[in-house]
Amino acid sequence: MIIREHKPEDREAIEKCIAEFNKEERVYTPHFWVDYDVSKPYFDYLNKKISEGNGKIFVAVEEGNIVGYVAVKMEVEDSPRNVIKKYGYISNVMILKEHRGKGFGEALVKKAEEFTKESGANNISLDVQVGNSAINLYHKLGYKECTVWMEKKIDE
Repeated sequence: MIIREHKPEDREAIEKCIAEFNKEERVYTPHFWVDYDVSKPYFDYLNKKISEGNGKIFVAVEEGNIVGYVAVKMEVEDSPRNVIKKYGYISNVMILKEHRGKGFGEALVKKAEEFTKESGANNISLDVQVGNSAINLYHKLGYKECTVWMEKKIDE
């Protein structure tokens, strides 16, 4: 297993992960995510957001093939109410289905944590859809629920 920063030539493999990620997220919240392939424009969007947030995309490689990725960026909170002013935010963690359960997700999250610490922050956060089995991994790694995001569809 190799965890490394992504390279431009990794785009197609990351887009494959994004396509699978989008299909799975629709299972949890079908009203929220589009039902067509947005992997190419989402990759561009993700790259832009990550670079604006002084972040990185890391990939997991097995036998020369990318099997997953994590996107992490640095967030700065300037509210006088907040104690934590700078923290890492994991916006995406995705492991292709056939490679789950082999430690790639854990290795990618730990890489995001390492990047966050090297960037001068001691806190990191992420969000995960209710029902996603990755919640178990996040708990195992010490993540705790801090906020509940609620939504309601308002009739048109």
